[in-house]
Amino acid sequence: MKGRRWPGWTVEWRRGRWDEHVRAANGLFVPPSVRMLRARAEIREEARRHWSRTPIRPAAHGAH
Repeated sequence: MKGRRWPGWTVEWRRGRWDEHVRAANGLFVPPSVRMLRARAEIREEARRHWSRTPIRPAAHGAH
């Protein structure tokens, strides 16, 4: 796709294929690494909070 506002530029749609973005950027774009277990736990907790029928209160600091 040719850019009308920036002659000589092109746009390539890569959607969520991060490996292609990284390769095309030649080191200028490096997404952060993902800690998979932590990411899954965070997503699970957010889903639980979102779909819970009762409000969830954060635990008090120091309470066990």
